[in-house]
Amino acid sequence: MSNLRKLKIFPEAVADLERLREFIKIHNPTAANRSAKSIREAIHKIPHQPFLGHPIATIENPELRERFIPFGKSGYWVEYLVKPEEIHIVKIWHSRENREKP
Repeated sequence: MSNLRKLKIFPEAVADLERLREFIKIHNPTAANRSAKSIREAIHKIPHQPFLGHPIATIENPELRERFIPFGKSGYWVEYLVKPEEIHIVKIWHSRENREKP
Protein backbone atom coordinates (compact mmCIF):
# COMPACT_ATOMS: atom_id res chain seq x y z
CA MET A 1 0.00 0.00 0.00
CA SER A 2 1.34 3.43 -0.96
CA ASN A 3 1.43 6.47 1.33
CA LEU A 4 1.30 8.75 -1.70
CA ARG A 5 -1.40 11.38 -1.29
CA LYS A 6 -3.80 12.13 -4.13
CA LEU A 7 -3.25 15.50 -5.83
CA LYS A 8 -6.22 17.88 -6.08
CA ILE A 9 -5.71 21.19 -7.88
CA PHE A 10 -8.31 23.78 -6.91
CA PRO A 11 -9.94 25.88 -9.68
CA GLU A 12 -8.33 29.02 -8.22
CA ALA A 13 -4.87 27.51 -8.73
CA VAL A 14 -5.73 26.49 -12.29
CA ALA A 15 -6.86 30.08 -12.93
CA ASP A 16 -3.61 31.38 -11.39
CA LEU A 17 -1.54 29.18 -13.70
CA GLU A 18 -3.46 30.35 -16.76
CA ARG A 19 -3.19 34.01 -15.66
CA LEU A 20 0.58 33.70 -15.23
CA ARG A 21 1.01 31.93 -18.56
CA GLU A 22 -1.06 34.54 -20.41
CA PHE A 23 0.90 37.40 -18.83
CA ILE A 24 4.26 35.95 -19.88
CA LYS A 25 2.92 34.94 -23.30
CA ILE A 26 2.51 38.62 -24.23
CA HIS A 27 6.28 39.10 -24.08
CA ASN A 28 7.65 35.60 -24.67
CA PRO A 29 5.35 32.73 -25.75
CA THR A 30 8.13 30.14 -25.47
CA ALA A 31 8.94 31.13 -21.89
CA ALA A 32 5.22 31.08 -21.05
CA ASN A 33 4.92 27.46 -22.12
CA ARG A 34 8.18 26.46 -20.39
CA SER A 35 7.18 28.13 -17.13
CA ALA A 36 3.73 26.50 -17.14
CA LYS A 37 5.36 23.12 -17.77
CA SER A 38 7.86 23.64 -14.94
CA ILE A 39 5.08 24.59 -12.53
CA ARG A 40 2.96 21.57 -13.48
CA GLU A 41 5.92 19.20 -13.12
CA ALA A 42 6.82 20.64 -9.71
CA ILE A 43 3.22 20.42 -8.50
CA HIS A 44 3.05 16.75 -9.45
CA LYS A 45 6.16 16.09 -7.33
CA ILE A 46 4.61 17.55 -4.15
CA PRO A 47 2.74 14.35 -3.14
CA HIS A 48 6.08 12.50 -3.07
CA GLN A 49 7.55 14.90 -0.47
CA PRO A 50 4.73 17.10 0.82
CA PHE A 51 6.57 18.34 3.89
CA LEU A 52 9.49 19.90 1.98
CA GLY A 53 7.41 23.03 1.56
CA HIS A 54 7.73 25.83 4.08
CA PRO A 55 4.91 25.80 6.67
CA ILE A 56 2.74 28.92 6.63
CA ALA A 57 0.00 27.47 8.81
CA THR A 58 -2.79 29.63 10.12
CA ILE A 59 -5.41 28.86 12.76
CA GLU A 60 -7.91 28.28 9.95
CA ASN A 61 -5.49 26.11 7.92
CA PRO A 62 -2.88 24.42 10.13
CA GLU A 63 -1.78 22.20 7.20
CA LEU A 64 -0.95 25.14 4.90
CA ARG A 65 2.48 25.12 3.24
CA GLU A 66 4.24 26.80 0.34
CA ARG A 67 6.98 25.67 -2.00
CA PHE A 68 9.23 27.72 -4.26
CA ILE A 69 9.64 26.66 -7.88
CA PRO A 70 12.73 28.28 -9.42
CA PHE A 71 12.41 29.50 -12.99
CA GLY A 72 14.85 31.84 -14.71
CA LYS A 73 16.04 34.65 -12.44
CA SER A 74 13.03 34.33 -10.14
CA GLY A 75 10.34 31.71 -9.85
CA TYR A 76 6.91 30.82 -8.56
CA TRP A 77 5.30 29.96 -5.25
CA VAL A 78 2.76 27.21 -4.82
CA GLU A 79 0.52 27.24 -1.76
CA TYR A 80 -0.97 23.92 -0.74
CA LEU A 81 -2.67 22.02 2.07
CA VAL A 82 -1.41 18.66 3.28
CA LYS A 83 -4.39 16.49 4.14
CA PRO A 84 -4.18 12.88 5.39
CA GLU A 85 -5.00 11.43 1.97
CA GLU A 86 -4.72 14.42 -0.39
CA ILE A 87 -2.64 17.42 -1.35
CA HIS A 88 -4.76 20.46 -2.19
CA ILE A 89 -3.06 22.98 -4.49
CA VAL A 90 -4.65 26.28 -3.49
CA LYS A 91 -2.73 29.15 -5.14
CA ILE A 92 0.14 29.83 -7.53
CA TRP A 93 1.88 33.18 -7.94
CA HIS A 94 5.05 34.69 -9.35
CA SER A 95 7.70 35.58 -6.79
CA ARG A 96 7.72 39.20 -7.98
CA GLU A 97 3.99 39.66 -7.54
CA ASN A 98 2.84 41.90 -4.72
CA ARG A 99 0.97 39.39 -2.60
CA GLU A 100 -0.26 39.49 0.96
CA LYS A 101 0.14 36.36 3.06
CA PRO A 102 -3.05 34.72 4.37
